[in-house]
Parts: sequence; structure tokens; C-alpha cells
Amino acid sequence: MSNTVSANIEAGSFGQLNGSLTVGKEFKNSAIIAHVGVLTSDGYRKNSDYNNYNYFLKGVFNKKQQPIEVVATFFDKKFGAQNFYTPEAYGFNEYEETQNSLLGVSTTFKTDKFKITPRAYWKRGQDIFLLKRDDPSFYRNLHITNKAGVEVNAAYTSNYGITGFGIDVSRVAISSNNLGDRDRKMANLFLEHRFKFAEGAIDITPGIAVTYFSDFKFHAFPGLDLGIVVSENLKVYGNLGVTYRIPTYTDLYYKDASTNGNPDLKPEEAFAQEIGLKYNSKRFTSSLAFFNRDATNLIDYVRTNTTDSKYTATNITKVNTKGFELNTAYRFKINNLNQMVSFGYNFLDDDILDQNKDLSRYSLNTLKHQFITRFTSKLFKNISQNIIYRHSERAIGTSYNVWDASVNVAFKSFNLTVTANNIFDAAYIESGFVPMPPRSILLGVRYGF
Repeated sequence: MSNTVSANIEAGSFGQLNGSLTVGKEFKNSAIIAHVGVLTSDGYRKNSDYNNYNYFLKGVFNKKQQPIEVVATFFDKKFGAQNFYTPEAYGFNEYEETQNSLLGVSTTFKTDKFKITPRAYWKRGQDIFLLKRDDPSFYRNLHITNKAGVEVNAAYTSNYGITGFGIDVSRVAISSNNLGDRDRKMANLFLEHRFKFAEGAIDITPGIAVTYFSDFKFHAFPGLDLGIVVSENLKVYGNLGVTYRIPTYTDLYYKDASTNGNPDLKPEEAFAQEIGLKYNSKRFTSSLAFFNRDATNLIDYVRTNTTDSKYTATNITKVNTKGFELNTAYRFKINNLNQMVSFGYNFLDDDILDQNKDLSRYSLNTLKHQFITRFTSKLFKNISQNIIYRHSERAIGTSYNVWDASVNVAFKSFNLTVTANNIFDAAYIESGFVPMPPRSILLGVRYGF
């Protein structure tokens, strides 16, 4: 952390106005950094306006003896949620306000072989949802959540490798006019050890996590990571493990005109495997990974027939997810200025077994193919530009192409930026019922003191 002051302001299409201020200061035995950010817009379509505010404060005290770190954050968002949860045909003007805050205090004790980091934290969330923005009495949800906990993470280095272990104990409570007043006590304990062989060319890390929930009892999740250094530039890796997710309060208890929670839900469980390789050199980097995930009791929202408008939270018998991911980047120079071209491709296939896909929300949102390429160039010393192209195709066959670009002009103490998003005005939906923004332009200035 060092002495710094920076300010940023941007303005553009749809009444967008973004601003931020960051201040950092070093003292003799402490340091502090503060950030304030504002993002506002009139919205790119009916009832899509927003006003977002974020605040961040971090302080480090007693630096010369036993440093203590304090972090506080607050996020306040107010936005028109047109078609976030219902189709356009319903004609609701949905509106939502969310607040999220965090307060955490931590320190770290170190010796030559031992490192331990205790931390205490408190998180608060508030969510107000109106189905009709101009008529709050028509349908209103209010949820307030609080989570307080203490965690301790540690690492011990010996001749046999590095042992990591930790525990997190917390309590989360919710007060809601829809979900009721509920609380849950949780504890999580993990243990892992990293073994190295062949002069560090092979590392194996077995581990296990044990969790306790007051309403879902004990569960254990073993896992294993493997890494093999083939050469100076090439590494092969693999991992496998069991994962677990308990139902949220929304899954269990939420009810409205189109959705039913289910208090009899079971936790999700999955067995995941991944194998891949990574190549790194001065000019070229690449990674390739294949993955498979077999899930049971996956929580989805299912209707009884194709004409039924109400979805009920349900444990799907079995879901298999497989696919692969490829990313590459090539760096070169023109007139001694850095250039880079990169591309990535993701393939994902979900097979919902023993379940009618036409009745499930889960299968409709799968992004089956995605291709992204980026060209970052610098033709002049103080001017750089980015061009990004993205092609996406969903499992139901819909596809779209999106082009973005930006230019940055750097001066001694400030930068000028121009950003163009969705240049060719593609019409597409990424999830739910919400059309993504059309073409937009954003102009910005960043100044550093």
C-alpha cells in the first residue's frame, strides 16, 4: 500500500455516468486505502435504469509489531428489473434494491515453518423486490440476512511437504416476509497435504473437507490434485473430488405465482474430474482442459407439463456435464511495441438423465459453444487498443455474435478512454428473459495524482 490518489469519470450512451475516487495513505505504523464508486444510467430499455454505489475501506495497523488488517465494504444497488423474473408478456414493471456489507478483522502469525491466519467477519444483506414498481402493495419481498463467523487457516512446512488446515464456524440468519425467520449454524474443517517427488517435478495433494449444517448434518468431501512438470514450459495436471451444495432458503421456501419452493429438497452432490495441460513460453501460452461432472439430486425448477406456468424446486435424479476449454495467446512486437492476439473456446454439454428436458429450466440456459478472440495492439507509444469478438451458441440452437472495442490514450498523469460495446447491435439474451444492451459508447478520463 502506498500514497496514491486517483479519480475516474466516464459518460456515455443511455445516460451512463460512472465515477470513482481512490485514496491511499502510508503512515509510520499503519496504512489506509479508501475507494468510492458510483455507476448510474437511465437504462437502455424500459425500466432498466440503475443507481449503484460502492464503498471500500481497508486499514493495516500496528505494522511494525503484529499487523492487524481491517476491511469494510458496502454495496448499494437500485435498479429496474424489467423481465428479470417474468416474461415481457406479463407486463410487470419489476424493481429491486439490494444492499451488501462486510466487516472483517484478521492478522497473521508466522514462524519459519508455521503460518496461521485467524479472521472474524460479519456479512449483512438486504433485498427488496417489487413486482410492480409503482405499486409496492401489489407484491413485495423483503429479505434481510446476517452471517457472523470466525475462521482460522494455517500452513505448516516440513521435510515432507506443506500441510494446510483450517476451520470456519458461522451462523447465518434470515428474516423475510416470504421465506420466514430462519437460522442455520455451520462449521467447515479442511485438511490437505502437498507431497513432492522427483525433485519437485511431481506434486500430489490429497485433501478432505468435513462440513456440518444444523439442518443437514455432517458431510465429507475428499479430493486429489496431481501436477507433473514435463519440461521447463509444459505442465500436465489433473484433479478429482466430491462436491456438495445444500439448498438455499429460496430453494426450500420461496413461493410466488410461478414458483414453488420445496422444504423436502435433498442436498446436491457431484463427483468432478478434470485433466489438462499448460504451456508457457516467452511468446506463446496455451492451456487445454477436459472435464466431467456427474451430479445427483441437482436442484432445478420443474413443471408438471408444457402448459403449466408454475415451476417447483425438484431434485433431478442425475445430470452429467462434460466438456473442454482451450485458451491460447501469442505475444509479439511491431516497431518494438508489444502486441498480443489470443483466443479461447469452451464446449459444454449437459445431459439431464431420467428427466423430461422440456419441463426443466436447467437445460434451457446451457451455453454449449463459446469462442472469444482478442487483439491487443499498440501502434504508438502512448496509444493502445483492444478488439474483442465473441460467438456464443446455446443448447436450444440460438446463437449470437458480439464485437467490442476500446482505445486508451495515456499521458503523464491521466488517461483518456473510448469504449464501444456491441458495435454491430446484436440482439441476444444471455439468461432468463432479459435482452442484453444494444450498441453503446462510453468516454472516460482517469487521473492519478
